Amino acid sequence: HHSVPIEGIIGVVLESNESLRAVRSELRNLPFRRRPPTMVVPQFFDRSRVTNLIWAGQEIPLPTD
Repeated sequence: HHSVPIEGIIGVVLESNESLRAVRSELRNLPFRRRPPTMVVPQFFDRSRVTNLIWAGQEIPLPTD
């Protein structure tokens, strides 16, 4: 219920490019070196796929820079 310090955020995963645009506009208020990486990974928001991967002990690959 408390805010998370920016230093504690290692990245932001979003469902869509529309969400990405909104978040990036907010992140512009932070100093450049403190902006966490952002990425669109719709698979993170597919409940059944994520549940199946967790039960199978597998990871959802993230895009890397």
